Amino acid sequence: MNARPWQPVNRPVRIRILVVDENERLLHALLQLLATEPAVDVVGSARSLDEAVMQAAALAPELVLIDWNLPQPATSESCRVMRLHPVTPKIVALLDDDDDSYRDSAAAAGADAAVGKGRLSEALVPLLDELFPAHQGK
Repeated sequence: MNARPWQPVNRPVRIRILVVDENERLLHALLQLLATEPAVDVVGSARSLDEAVMQAAALAPELVLIDWNLPQPATSESCRVMRLHPVTPKIVALLDDDDDSYRDSAAAAGADAAVGKGRLSEALVPLLDELFPAHQGK
């Protein structure tokens, strides 16, 4: 019997994402959108900031897509706490409104990027390419 030597399967590396939005319908829509993108692997979802912080610690996502209008505790504080985890995720603020003041508050809190929820379907791939250049074209 001729045994073939073991060879690793060449699978593209996917970006591990945690999605956070309190609105169940929007959360479901975001998850459906992300399911169509071969470069991502949704590792979890949360409907509150407390849940998001716990899941970020447990799941070690590379990217957190977070609704910037979640109620207290402050989204900016949760952003800071997630940055303390051993695997520091990139954070993208999901905005209800593309207003520059919201972008500024997200940037001041440490978000890596901000995008309007209504634009996410067209902005997702360019955003992933910008935040994760090593995954580009994979």
